[in-house]
Amino acid sequence: MMVVVGNMRNLSSLLSFFLVCCVSLCAQYIDEHRIPYPYDGFSRMYEYYYQSKDNNLQIGLHFKDTVPVQEMIDSFYSHIKNPHIVSPFIGRDSARYIYDTAVLSLSPLKTYPKEAESVRGLRGVWDLFKGVKLIGLYSKDGALQQDILDSLEPKYRKLAGHWSGNLFAWLSPVYYMGFIVSPRLMLNCFRNGEKVLFEVYQGPTDYFSYASTKVFFDGSWRDRISESSYMLSHTMSSTPFLPFSYLHSRDTSVTFSILLYDTGEGFYDARLLLPEELDRNTQEIFKELQFGLRRLQRRIYRPYYTTDFRLMTGRYYFVTFDRRGWWFKDYMEFYEEDFILGK
Repeated sequence: MMVVVGNMRNLSSLLSFFLVCCVSLCAQYIDEHRIPYPYDGFSRMYEYYYQSKDNNLQIGLHFKDTVPVQEMIDSFYSHIKNPHIVSPFIGRDSARYIYDTAVLSLSPLKTYPKEAESVRGLRGVWDLFKGVKLIGLYSKDGALQQDILDSLEPKYRKLAGHWSGNLFAWLSPVYYMGFIVSPRLMLNCFRNGEKVLFEVYQGPTDYFSYASTKVFFDGSWRDRISESSYMLSHTMSSTPFLPFSYLHSRDTSVTFSILLYDTGEGFYDARLLLPEELDRNTQEIFKELQFGLRRLQRRIYRPYYTTDFRLMTGRYYFVTFDRRGWWFKDYMEFYEEDFILGK
């Protein structure tokens, strides 16, 4: 009997220790003096941190550099003054994966042996299942090359069996102020035709898009951009303990553009982009907004993976303030998203 009681005490101690560790881990990110705070205890905030944790160690080895803040600012001015839309698929091999279309880091066709010489210079469309299978061939001008595809030996129509290399796939990539980005990335590693490693991140892009629904979302991350902006607007307008929560009483309406970015320690700050010259009233309103954004919880935005193998922590927002409160619109919402795979 004494042994049983002792074991129960040990089990209770281990459970208590585990709970303390879990709470301490969450406390590293969640601060009750920051916004948004999970008033209902183990809420969407805790769920978001769990769902967005990154265990892709090999992917992390290839994405060590971060796009500097000044480069993000310069890129904004460059592209906002000469607006143009670029398909992220132009000149690249692409792929299909569940709900997503993807752009690839390289063309495996370039390494094909002499027996498949006819595919050189063409762009492939791949199925990321079944050993990464080639399902389409296109010329530089987008013309389908079905005859060449049909003439290839079966062993050359998929990477499994003959190919060696690392193949990165940016899922549902978007052209974003000069950068081609995606928060969802896949890595397939082949060695002598055998897949030796597979990693993929398909979790939430940011807390606001995750918190906007009670249903787990499996679709393209781009479908949640507007919801994320709306939730950010709602959060910043309804937080009771921030000074700008009383700005709705002001009879004014202003608009400006900002860059929201990670300071490097998981906290956030904002830089004013447009207009480049502000009157005193607008400057005060921006400073109050900046105060609020600096109070956001840590690491509630996932970085974007750029196609030049860097991490981009910024978000470009068009912001409106009026009697209703704050309204954010991500500049990504202004871009056309109906690019055709393989075209």
